[in-house]
Amino acid sequence: MADGDRRHHDHSVAGSDADQARTATLPFFGVVPEVVDDLGQPVPKGSGGKLVLRRPWPGMLRGIWGDPARFLQTYWSEIKGSYFTGDGCRQDKDGYFWIVGPH
Repeated sequence: MADGDRRHHDHSVAGSDADQARTATLPFFGVVPEVVDDLGQPVPKGSGGKLVLRRPWPGMLRGIWGDPARFLQTYWSEIKGSYFTGDGCRQDKDGYFWIVGPH
């Protein structure tokens, strides 16, 4: 399922290897995603939390034209030092990321 900003969200329930086809998959090299709690601490695999990116990559959003404060407030203030995607997520035992909806 994709929303208006073309990010994909999965609302399925894991249960078999075939389900991994519906995950956000494994991260691309150089991308450092992590599932964290409200304080920015990593949660155990299988637990839900907020999806953050610990390190930006060259092609990601760098600002909102004409409103740099909004960009910082929206994406960089929720979890200090990390880009918050706005998604709820969990990472399974195999390292796959499951987007479970907006957080």
